[in-house]
Amino acid sequence: MMVCRCIKVIENSKFILGNYYTYEFYNETYCVIKPGKPEYKIPNYNQVMNEKGFNEYFVDMSKVKTEKPKVETKGPSKLSVTSIVDRSLTDLLKQGLGFLETKENLRLRTVKLRTSLERDMKTCELLKNIDPDVLLYTPDYWTKVESSRVKYHLYYISHCLKRIEDINWCLTHRLKFYEYSSLQLFNLIKLKEKLSLENAEPVEEFYTI
Repeated sequence: MMVCRCIKVIENSKFILGNYYTYEFYNETYCVIKPGKPEYKIPNYNQVMNEKGFNEYFVDMSKVKTEKPKVETKGPSKLSVTSIVDRSLTDLLKQGLGFLETKENLRLRTVKLRTSLERDMKTCELLKNIDPDVLLYTPDYWTKVESSRVKYHLYYISHCLKRIEDINWCLTHRLKFYEYSSLQLFNLIKLKEKLSLENAEPVEEFYTI
């Protein structure tokens, strides 16, 4: 049996507009079967008709092309962007760069991306009149930003700024952890964040040995 859909009301019948039914085709004749009534020629139930009548009231679903629903992309996730920043930061520390050089690298990134952020905000109707600093330091509003590029810049710049604060903390307390390399100390910060219930700023008590 094949499947069809009722596309036009049939007077004095039990078929419902928009519902799906099975049908059989034999000897140039269509028989659309009402569920629960498989017998032919029962008034108001099965519909026996020629091809013209069938096409007027029903559509063969095997001939209907269905499109896959479009998946709406919501832009980059904050986690994916922050992971990019941290991986690049780890690579720099593995190469032997100290905290001061790494901090300057992050600062230059934020300056460059800040220029791109301001340019992209001007192309968005809802953002073109907003101060970039206001948007950057109002994370609660980021979920309402539709531009993927603006979201990416916000996530990237904000995390770079956070990592700069982390590095400043490390530089201030460097003598307390002289036996740790810069990479090991950075890994401690990431571990603290992973174990924390919220993404809190580094606190001195956590690192006390």
